[in-house]
Amino acid sequence: MAGIIFELILPIDSFASSFNTNQLMLMKILVCGYDRLLPKDKHLKSAIDGVLSKIFHAGIENSIILLVSEKFDEWNYALPVSLTKVKSGVFPKLFEETRRKKKINEYARELKPDLLFSINEVLTPPGITELVWITQEIKKTGVFVKAKNILSFSDYLLRTIPGTVFKSTLPPQVSSFFRPVDWSHRESVKEQYSNGKEFFYYSAFNNPIGQVTNVLKAFSIFKKWQKSSVQLMIADLGSNADALRQLLENYKYRQDVMIMEDCNLEEEANIATSAFAVIYLPAIDVTGLRVLNYLQGELPVITNRTGAINETAGDAVLYCETNNIEDIASKMRNIYKDEKLRSQLIDKAGSVMADRLKEAEDAWNGFRSFFQSIRTDS
Repeated sequence: MAGIIFELILPIDSFASSFNTNQLMLMKILVCGYDRLLPKDKHLKSAIDGVLSKIFHAGIENSIILLVSEKFDEWNYALPVSLTKVKSGVFPKLFEETRRKKKINEYARELKPDLLFSINEVLTPPGITELVWITQEIKKTGVFVKAKNILSFSDYLLRTIPGTVFKSTLPPQVSSFFRPVDWSHRESVKEQYSNGKEFFYYSAFNNPIGQVTNVLKAFSIFKKWQKSSVQLMIADLGSNADALRQLLENYKYRQDVMIMEDCNLEEEANIATSAFAVIYLPAIDVTGLRVLNYLQGELPVITNRTGAINETAGDAVLYCETNNIEDIASKMRNIYKDEKLRSQLIDKAGSVMADRLKEAEDAWNGFRSFFQSIRTDS
C-alpha cells in the first residue's frame, strides 16, 4: 500500500460523506496551518515540503492530508499528499479564527487521524495526538504551554517554546537545488546576469529598506577601496523593490547593481551558487535554513549572529555587525582580496553540512520512534 497518492479538493459540507477511509494506509496524519506559512519564504516552504515528503516516503506506511482554506493557491503545490479545502463561509473577522479552529476540530473528530500536525498553533483536539510544529518566530508563547509534543527546525527556536512530553529538533531539509557548481556553470550565469563580472548575491528577505540602504553604502565603500568591476545583485526585496529603484537613481554605482525580481527557489539557487559570495543579514532568523542552503552550495557567506544562525553555521561563515556599514564593507573586501580565507570558508561549509546531515539522521531516528510510539498506543 505504501506510495498510494490520492487527491481530495472538497468543500467542508461534503467532506464527511465523500471521504473513503478504505483508501487510507495504516497511519493517518492530518496537517493544519500549511496555508498560513509566510507565502514569500520559498526556503521555508521547500524545507517543510521536504519533511512532509520524507515522512510520506519513509516507509512509515502513512497517509498525509493537508487541510487548507478554500483560498489556497495551488500553483506551487507539488506534494505527494492529499489536499482538502475548507469552505469556511463568510464570518466577521473577530470570529474567523474561532470558527476556523472549530471546523478543524470537527474534521479531526470525523477523520480520527493517528496524528495531527499543527503548524505554529495549538489546537488540542480531544483524544488525538497532536504534534505542534514550530517553523517561525512565535511572539505569544503562552498558549503553547498546552502542547505536549513540540517539534522545531532549530534548538534556538525550541528553547523559546514550552513543552512537556516530546520536544525535538528536526534539522530542516536543505534544498537539492543548492549544490556546488563548476567553473563553466558560473561563467555561463555571470555572462547572463552580470556581463561576465563577479558579483555578490545579497538576499534582502524581510530586510527593511534601511538595511538595504546600509548594504548599498557598504558596497560603495568596497568599490572605493577595490576599484574593481564587481557587481551587487539584490534579491528577495518584496515590497521594497520600488523604493530601491528610487534610491538607485542617485546612487554612484547604480550601473553595478542588479535587482533580481521574484524567482522560484531553483532559479535563485542557479544564480546564487554562481556568486562570488552571499550577503544575508536578517533581523531575525530562527531556523538558520537559508544559511544552510547557501553552505550546501559551498558558498562563502557574510551574515550576522542573530537567532539560530550562529549555532547552525558555526565558523563556516563570516560574521559582521548588521548596522555597521564599515564592518560589512570590510567583510566584503576580506572575502574578495583573501583567496585563502574564501577557500577556508568553502571547506568549512562542507564540514558543517556533514555535521548537520549526521544530526538530521539522528533526529529522524528519534522522530521515527515517536511515530512508532503513536502506533503502539493506538
